[in-house]
Amino acid sequence: MTLTTPTAKPAEDNTDAAALFTDGSAKVDAGDASGVASLRTAANLGYAPAQRRLGKLYEDGGAGVQKDPAEGRRWTQRAATNGDKNAMHNLGLDYYEGVGGIKNMAVAAQWFERAAELGLRDSQYNLARFYEAGLGVK
Repeated sequence: MTLTTPTAKPAEDNTDAAALFTDGSAKVDAGDASGVASLRTAANLGYAPAQRRLGKLYEDGGAGVQKDPAEGRRWTQRAATNGDKNAMHNLGLDYYEGVGGIKNMAVAAQWFERAAELGLRDSQYNLARFYEAGLGVK
């Protein structure tokens, strides 16, 4: 099975998106739900860390964002597609656990492998466990 991912255009100028992300994250961390607007703008500009953070907000609910695991998975997938290794790991977990959509061990293994190749230790461990158990891999 091949990975299907929504198309997302990476931010051309990450400086503005990064500033929006930093501002929005600081506000959300301080309990100010108005930061979600900055996160959403940065995410819509294709800034992967903002996409990952927005995905987590949807997955868990919080900061005025209504819990919607399916929408959380969509944002996490955008971030993973844009190269965010932590989002790749989180997306692997989503496919493993069936959060926000179907369970698919093969797709979970593929996302863990991508993050593992970028040096994410938790994904390296999870991928090793998949190989030990024969989950989604040969």
